[in-house]
Amino acid sequence: MGKISLFQINGRILLISLFLIVVIFKLNFLKTGFWYDEWHTFFWSNPDFLLLENLNILVENSVTPPLYFLITAFFHKLFGYSPEAGRLLSIIFNSLSFLILYFFLKQNFSKKISFFILLFFLLNYSIILYSIELRFYSFYIFVTLINIYFFFNIIYKYNNQNLFKYLFVSLVSFSSNYFLAPIILIQFAFLFIKKNFFFYYGVCFIIIFLLLNYSHLTYILELNSLRVWGVINFSFFLGYYFNIFFGSKIFGALVLLTILTIFLIKFKKIKTDKNFLILTSFIASTYIFFILYSLILTPVLRPRYFLHIVPLILCIFVILIFKINNIKIRNIILIFFTILHFIKLAFFSLPFEKPDTDKLIKILQKQNIPIIIEKFELEFLNQNKQISDISPGNYKQLYFINHFINLYFLKKFNLNFIEINQLNNVNIFLDICENNPDYQTSIQGDNANCLKNKYSKNNFSVLKRYKTKDFIVNKYQKRLK
Repeated sequence: MGKISLFQINGRILLISLFLIVVIFKLNFLKTGFWYDEWHTFFWSNPDFLLLENLNILVENSVTPPLYFLITAFFHKLFGYSPEAGRLLSIIFNSLSFLILYFFLKQNFSKKISFFILLFFLLNYSIILYSIELRFYSFYIFVTLINIYFFFNIIYKYNNQNLFKYLFVSLVSFSSNYFLAPIILIQFAFLFIKKNFFFYYGVCFIIIFLLLNYSHLTYILELNSLRVWGVINFSFFLGYYFNIFFGSKIFGALVLLTILTIFLIKFKKIKTDKNFLILTSFIASTYIFFILYSLILTPVLRPRYFLHIVPLILCIFVILIFKINNIKIRNIILIFFTILHFIKLAFFSLPFEKPDTDKLIKILQKQNIPIIIEKFELEFLNQNKQISDISPGNYKQLYFINHFINLYFLKKFNLNFIEINQLNNVNIFLDICENNPDYQTSIQGDNANCLKNKYSKNNFSVLKRYKTKDFIVNKYQKRLK
């Protein structure tokens, strides 16, 4: 008994200490360059979308469910509209996910199983990677875990209070992440088998969900008929993205092989483990859903779309290891994978370099001359035009400049922006051009459009070019007559 208590105390101290270390580690990435997808997220989480007159614009143009953007917009309204604040919210959602996972495991699994699941969650490469980006994937993990937490509450203690808590949380979760559909379906099937009259609750749930999300679902279905979001190929069926989840092909392959091997060897013991079977059904149904959706509608096979089930994969991984009767072998496997997780964290690196915005800012500050942008961009920055006044075709062009001028560091400086109609008032100015960033294109060399004289008709020539990895800043000077 004393040993168990000692393990509990030491385990909690270790997890809390590691949690704080990992949070500090993530905070170091708040100011690293932001890339296109984050520019997109930042634009659509503008506090102006909290206004009723702009809400419809968000619903009709947001690729992902609008609820995340509204929550992030509210966060920006409270703590300032900056990309860094948006990244901080991702870290907060990741921390809340850890907390929800803790309570879920505490209620349903042994202390030692819970410890290693929480440990691997804290150290997991893909979970850390997406928790330091201004994107919705940490939020997806959070709503998935809170949905599963309340689902397990109701299956072990079925009463009206738990039922309505579960239905409310599921409605919010499903409205936040449509990829939860297979998990919600499995849950409803389970509850229907348990209580036949749940069918009526399920019908009401679906009606309310459709009423709340009909406009956005219509837009998504129309968009899916025009775009391809991922590729279905043979390599997917070799590793099921475990190489991405765990940060390397070898690490991912070892985890997948360990799961499959123990599952086959211990199948008789596993098939009576209710919790394990439920979690496994969530994972399997999600993979089947994505495969069928990709084959029937439009390909959506991308690793990040599976991120919300990575904590569930970690759960079944650890549960399976604890099915091994030989304690020495079990401990060797746990130690081995713990070391691998720590090594991956120690050598953590981004899958691609983010835009070198710091270098761009230094160039602009050193030159201290006007920067040319489009007229509608300038009107937007000067707040002469609201989001509702901007043509939808120009939204994408606002992504970069909107994130750029709201960088917390840059707010200290007054950059002078002009538009083409003001060129008669200046003799020299700068023009910023994206130079084939590797996160957007595989084209090698400089972007040809960045090397052109775009203002020759206005009697300007390129005086000098300043290059960074991702940007070219052209310095224009008026020609002498």
